[in-house]
Amino acid sequence: LGLGLGLGLGLGLGFVRMRRVRLRRGRLLSFVLAALPAAAPEAVPMKLGASFFRRPLPSPPAFAFSSVEGRRLFASAMNAGHMECFFNIAENFRTQDEPAYCGLSTLVMVLNAMRVDPGKAWKGPWRFYHESMLDCCEPLDVVKEKGITLDRFATLARCNGAETGLEYASGATEADFRDAVRAATAAVRSQP
Repeated sequence: LGLGLGLGLGLGLGFVRMRRVRLRRGRLLSFVLAALPAAAPEAVPMKLGASFFRRPLPSPPAFAFSSVEGRRLFASAMNAGHMECFFNIAENFRTQDEPAYCGLSTLVMVLNAMRVDPGKAWKGPWRFYHESMLDCCEPLDVVKEKGITLDRFATLARCNGAETGLEYASGATEADFRDAVRAATAAVRSQP
């Protein structure tokens, strides 16, 4: 999570601070999410036969997680105590079901990592979040075509039990963003 967060501010987007206070055991789980556009992108028609496979990252500033530099950054952040949220997120990683579901899939991972009970079954007796459950603010057919905005992401998070604070890059400095990332990545304690 920490490795991909630096792009949001540099691209002029924004970030969401999410917090869920667990009353049992007094644990605080906190995440900072970035790189969701402030406005939904226009749908771009794809030519038949056009597709992508493993597009290269703009390196630098981004590095593949499995690269030598990615592993070095991970180890450095881990040693500094700023990868506490990684394990909760990794346990709940999922690939998005639709190309425009990046926001929904991110929120699903975070809500599940924060152990927010959706209050309804996903399948059988299992209560986990899934993209199909996040349709309270926008019909999924619309999200499938256009994605969701940063505002809508924060609203969905609040509707599903997370405390959020939305800050746009235009109203924050790089130092503000880095401070938010440091606080969020150090705040999560591993769950039993």
